[in-house]
Amino acid sequence: NAKDKYSCLSKDTTPDNRGLCGELWMRATQRKYRHHGLSEELIGLTLKEMKHQGYEKAVIQSTGDFTKRAAEKNGFDVVVEIGYETFSFEGGFPFAGMEPPHTKYWVLEKDLS
Repeated sequence: NAKDKYSCLSKDTTPDNRGLCGELWMRATQRKYRHHGLSEELIGLTLKEMKHQGYEKAVIQSTGDFTKRAAEKNGFDVVVEIGYETFSFEGGFPFAGMEPPHTKYWVLEKDLS
């Protein structure tokens, strides 16, 4: 059960408890700047600020292998993994033809405490 593994899904998100989990969104670099560690560095800087702001957990949703690896280099753990060949939406498999290494969807989480 993903909710059991993914603690941010099971946290109380009423207004008094917001801020427990922060989610990192969308990082991209121009092709000529790739493979220089920029994504890892941006994630690391963001984590420092999240911890300073009092967040307890950080979450990244990854639709490709590059983001997953950058998150793992910053101490994130995979808590949900879904292969695109098995992901269905409205009776179809919209991601079934994705080329490696981008063949899965992951949710990764890191404890900031």
